Amino acid sequence: MMESHELAVIDLGSNTLHLSLYAIEDGAYRHLYEYDESARLRLIDEIDAEGALTPTAVDATINVLKEFCARCASAKIRPSQIVTVATSALRDASNRDDVMRQIEEATQLSVHVLTEEEEARYACAAVTDALGMHDGLVFDLGGGSLRTAQVKADVMVHAQGYALGTLRLLRRFPNYAPMSAGQLDALRAFVASKFIGEAWLRRSVPAGGMLAGIGGTVRALARIDQAAAGQKSRLRGYELSADALERWLQRLASMTVDELTALPGLNSSRVDMALFGAIIVRELMSATNARVLRVCDTSIREGVALGK
Repeated sequence: MMESHELAVIDLGSNTLHLSLYAIEDGAYRHLYEYDESARLRLIDEIDAEGALTPTAVDATINVLKEFCARCASAKIRPSQIVTVATSALRDASNRDDVMRQIEEATQLSVHVLTEEEEARYACAAVTDALGMHDGLVFDLGGGSLRTAQVKADVMVHAQGYALGTLRLLRRFPNYAPMSAGQLDALRAFVASKFIGEAWLRRSVPAGGMLAGIGGTVRALARIDQAAAGQKSRLRGYELSADALERWLQRLASMTVDELTALPGLNSSRVDMALFGAIIVRELMSATNARVLRVCDTSIREGVALGK
C-alpha cells in the first residue's frame, strides 16, 4: 500500500527565500505549484563588518517566514510537516546561532543549517531524479556559493564548494555594466584560479557523462538563450553549449543596465547577476572540458522532498 503525505520545504538562500509545497507518495514528490512563494532579501548583502547578519536582515527574514507559515496553515500543512533549511548566508554568519534562536522564538520553525556536503547531496538527488543522470558533475550556483558534486553510477562520490556566488562576485566587481575588456579578463582569471589544481574536476564529466546545473541564474541564462531562439520550451533538460554561453558572456559584458533590463528572457531580479553567472559557468565548463550544459529546473528543495 502506498503511503502519502504533504510536505513544505523552506529554503533560506543567500539571495532568495523560497517556500515549496509537495505531495509525497511512495518516495516520489508532486509539486503543488499553487503554493510556491519566494522573497528576494539578498541576505549575503546584509552581512556587517563582523560577519554577522544585520538586525534589519533578521527582522525581514522573520517577517517573510511568518508569511510562509500562514501560507502553510492555509494549505492545512502542520508545523511538523515543515522542513526549513539554510545555506551559505546563514551558514557563514558569525551570529548564526542567535539568528536561528530568534527565528524559532518568532515562528516556531526549527532551522537546519545544511553542511556543504548535505547541500551537495540534496542538489544531486534533485538533478539525478529529474534528468535521469548517472555519471557526471552536478552544480548549484547561488548568490553566495557554487556547489559541485561528482556522480558515478548514480552515487555522489565527491563534493566541493567554492566562494563563487553571483552576488559575491558582484560585490567584488561592482562596475559591470558595461564591463571593460580588462575588467572582464581580470574577473575571468579570478574565477578560473579557483579551479586550478582541481584535477578531479577535469575527470568529472567523462565521455557519455553530463554537466548539469541548477539555480536561478542558471535558469536565467537558459531563458535568454531560449528567447533569442524564439523558443518557449520547458527548461528541464535544456542544452546550452559552451560556444553559446561564450557568446552570451561577451554580449552581457558589453551591455548597459538599461540594455540588460530590456533583454528578452532576463528577469529584472537577475539583471545584475546574469554576467557573473555566465562567467562562473563558462569557466567551470572550461575546467571540466564540458561542451554542453544541461539545465535543470529543480532545486535543493526537491532533494529535501525526495528524502522525506
